[in-house]
Amino acid sequence: MEGDSEFQIKVERNPESFVRVHSDFRAILHPSSRNQIMYTLGPHEGHVPVQYDPAMDSDTVYLSSAFAHHLGIRRFTQELRAILREDRMQLGHFLGILCSPRWNEKTQTMRPTKHLPVLQKLLTLADSETGVAFIFDIRDVNFAAMKVKGYRYINQQWVVEQFPLPNVVYDQVISRKRERDTVYAKRHKRLATLYQDKLFNAGFLDKWQVYKWLQEDKRTEKFIPDTARYTTVSEAVKFIGKHPVTFCKPVHGSLGLGIFRIERLVEGGYMYQIRRRTGAPTQSTAPSAVEAVNQLKKRLAAKPYVLQQGITLAQWDGRPFDIRIVMQRDEQGEWKRTKMFARLAEKGQITSNLSTGGEAASLESILNPLFHEKSKQRRVIQMVRRISRIVPDVMEEQSSRRYGELGIDIGLDPQGGVWIIEVNSKPWKTTLTEKGRQDLVDLAFLRPVRYARYLSRLTDSIQTPGKEL
Repeated sequence: MEGDSEFQIKVERNPESFVRVHSDFRAILHPSSRNQIMYTLGPHEGHVPVQYDPAMDSDTVYLSSAFAHHLGIRRFTQELRAILREDRMQLGHFLGILCSPRWNEKTQTMRPTKHLPVLQKLLTLADSETGVAFIFDIRDVNFAAMKVKGYRYINQQWVVEQFPLPNVVYDQVISRKRERDTVYAKRHKRLATLYQDKLFNAGFLDKWQVYKWLQEDKRTEKFIPDTARYTTVSEAVKFIGKHPVTFCKPVHGSLGLGIFRIERLVEGGYMYQIRRRTGAPTQSTAPSAVEAVNQLKKRLAAKPYVLQQGITLAQWDGRPFDIRIVMQRDEQGEWKRTKMFARLAEKGQITSNLSTGGEAASLESILNPLFHEKSKQRRVIQMVRRISRIVPDVMEEQSSRRYGELGIDIGLDPQGGVWIIEVNSKPWKTTLTEKGRQDLVDLAFLRPVRYARYLSRLTDSIQTPGKEL
């Protein structure tokens, strides 16, 4: 019988709290002098009496009904497993997906949102793995009782239940406005302190901070366009004067919203375009860089912005494109490239975001007509893959944070030069694909679920006061 093996869990009716196992488990467990073992369930931990019985099944851990009720897991035990080690028994696996569920109390179902299909697919695929997965709102966490109200998606139906705090939390809050809420931020900080590395992909990335992280590392600095934080009109004018094209990006922006593009015209003066939520960008001109910045000053001062050197992107059929790479950790905790594809900007748009009419295409189909030499195509793809392997390491080393997935946007200039345009901690997932491979779409949902399972098995986690039962 080996340590770290997983055992099924069964409940036996008994008003006393205890764990009963086969006598062979003595080779694994080292109970205390009072014949108790330590147990953990997410952030909940304590000690419980252990009994050995040669008549019990050797592949099963039996929990008394009183103990299972105390933990709040009695109705989930068929889906859970126990891991036995020398110093403890780990119970799980509960995966909690932190998001902003919109529950309709009257109809007892979820209100439709653009994020709902993503959450449904995550939960559906998680059900094919061992354990229990649910979504929850941070407002429904009861820190004192170590409980949370959550929502499961079973057989295409939503079910509301009370759960123990999960083993691992996967942050899928996609609203920056929500993250800036002071009550939310306070509770999230408490959750992050409790879970440490077992809460992954917390928060959106600050574009200025990402630039500094990548620029300060020798492995990535040469791939970063010139970037500066907007401070004053005079400093912005100096920056714009250095580059034929400048992009102004909100530090906390997403989906390409709020971006301005400023271009120096051959005939003199400047043209600027403002990205809108829908439709073509608005366009205007200014006789000088000073006037262009002054016309945009009110917008630039409303929230933090960065100024970034505009890279002349390679084009396909008159449409600029960039390369999106989705990097995710797998069931072994290793970084893997899940998806890599080109994003073609819609004609007339200044960004290639799929949410604004951009189109996804295979990278090979785009590179073939651009670089007739196969050796150059291979060199470009090799460089893109190399950068995708480096960026996650740099991000985690510089930030001292743990990520389970990252979206990396890479620009390619007409000469085949490669540039890191942006890094996103919450890459948007689509549930279906018309042109790509559906198995890779599904894998993008499965890998975070499996990575959470990997984290759940680790012992270096959550420190909370233990209790004896």
